[in-house]
Amino acid sequence: MKFILDENVSICASKMLQAFDRSNEIHSLLEYYPKGTKDPEWIPGLSAWNPQPIVISGDAHILSNRREWELVRKARIMWVLLGSAWIHAGWDIFAWKIIKAWPAIRDTVNAAANRPAVFEVGFRTTAVTKRCDF
Repeated sequence: MKFILDENVSICASKMLQAFDRSNEIHSLLEYYPKGTKDPEWIPGLSAWNPQPIVISGDAHILSNRREWELVRKARIMWVLLGSAWIHAGWDIFAWKIIKAWPAIRDTVNAAANRPAVFEVGFRTTAVTKRCDF
């Protein structure tokens, strides 16, 4: 599987996770698109990849923005959301929590077997729950 961490998640996280999980590809969106690229440019772009990547996003508000949600829905990409508590945590807290959560994230999206869905990772529990299917 190929995971892409959006620019709301530190590029350091993608490097750390790649070192931790050597059986999957884990990259930062910043490796493919310049910083500040708007969602309407990169979301459809990723949907054309074969195989499609799984997006790990630090922008949980994307579901409440009707226009951006429509982009996500049309792209039919597996999406994993990290809420604002994740993004506002200091690096030392974020780093150990994402490593702790990673096996559940990886196993959950793998079990979804290419059926596009949106999952969310709790900050306190690091549990992965399904928010919706497409």
